[in-house]
Amino acid sequence: MFFSRSGEAGERGETKAPNTMPADSEADYIVNEVLEFTGDEHSRGYYYKLVREMGPQRVYAILSETKQADREGDIKTTRAKYFTDLAQRYRGVKPLG
Repeated sequence: MFFSRSGEAGERGETKAPNTMPADSEADYIVNEVLEFTGDEHSRGYYYKLVREMGPQRVYAILSETKQADREGDIKTTRAKYFTDLAQRYRGVKPLG
């Protein structure tokens, strides 16, 4: 047995499950996925705000919808504008339509 810096007891050789990520890492992952797809680096802060307000699963779902719209040729503006518009609709800032 050993104690971590936070004072928690643990066993040597103990590993975390592969699907568990600290909240900050999960937010970073989602935001980086959005940035990679949209190329909209100056909106990084807004994307973090979305993850905090809506949760990572919802933001990832919006990203998935945006990617689907892109594949189908439905995006008439930019990927970033489409993603932001969809996020605002889900947040209730704009009416769903």
